[in-house]
Amino acid sequence: MGRKLEWILVIQYHVAVSVALVLIIIGVVNLEGGTSNATTSALLKAGAIILIVCWVALVFWTQSSMRQQGEDIHAMGYAEGTKLLYGVLVALPLVALRLIYAIISLFLEAGGSSSAFTTSVAVKVCMSVVPEMIVTIVFVVAGISTRSMHKTASRQNGHYRDVGSGVLLVERTG
Repeated sequence: MGRKLEWILVIQYHVAVSVALVLIIIGVVNLEGGTSNATTSALLKAGAIILIVCWVALVFWTQSSMRQQGEDIHAMGYAEGTKLLYGVLVALPLVALRLIYAIISLFLEAGGSSSAFTTSVAVKVCMSVVPEMIVTIVFVVAGISTRSMHKTASRQNGHYRDVGSGVLLVERTG
């Protein structure tokens, strides 16, 4: 996949997630304001469906990246990129758990249900807080372990120069 197409897909993905979050936020604000109607339910459902589709797309994108990772093990930043990819792979099921819990909770609350699933603090902690904390820890560890990625690439392929905003331009030698 070309770099231009890849960036277009990344931007489209982030726009889709943002739209889904905006739809859900508007639905939740309507619920909290006491205006639970068909429009509120439609906003919540549309936002939830878009988020699920985005999560599935992320799973396929990660699988595609995993298949491509063995193509050039001598490429710049291969080891660090692989660490980041494994971090995403570990986080995906936890994000799915959190997403499913949030969607079920929203629809139960929108339907006026006050079951133990939506009111129990223990359930909220186990299904919401703990997965988010684990995902955060996984990403922080992956990020810290790859923080010198640009230096590793420069040692392998030449030298680099700072071109501003933390962007390093790698100039190949030889």
